[in-house]
Amino acid sequence: MKGNNIIEKIRAIAGEVKIAMMTTLNENNRMRSRPMQVMQVDDDAAMWFFTDEFAGKTDALRTDNPVVLTFADREKELYLSLTGRAYLVKDEQKIASIWNPVLTTWFPGKEKNSLLMIKFVPEKAEYWSKAQSIWEKVFYAGRAIAAGDSYKGGLHDTVELN
Repeated sequence: MKGNNIIEKIRAIAGEVKIAMMTTLNENNRMRSRPMQVMQVDDDAAMWFFTDEFAGKTDALRTDNPVVLTFADREKELYLSLTGRAYLVKDEQKIASIWNPVLTTWFPGKEKNSLLMIKFVPEKAEYWSKAQSIWEKVFYAGRAIAAGDSYKGGLHDTVELN
């Protein structure tokens, strides 16, 4: 799957699952994951999250460390792993445009001076999903037979985005 197809697949999975585990490296090169709610997915599959500038993850994001986002919906058998870079952004207009009052659970308000956005830009995507219809199952089973491989019961692909 190439180009716009993978972007649409990323947007669909991230939009449906909504919560990603964001993995960063700390100053001791140890990985740390935490759940993050996707607030917006841009047309190019860049994703936006809220954070506080004093949160532990912001130190890891100030450096040029890679970030991994993983999404999983077991019921729908949708799985997505994205590798890329994350950038801290202070933009009051962007904050106001995607603010949701439910966020006051974690942040006192959109006017808080320490409120930041994280912009994640994916560089590589890997996804897994079940075949959605009998025709997809027949197609992928036929493709596996033609390739001398076994049918794995779903879709899987890895794509370099940049």
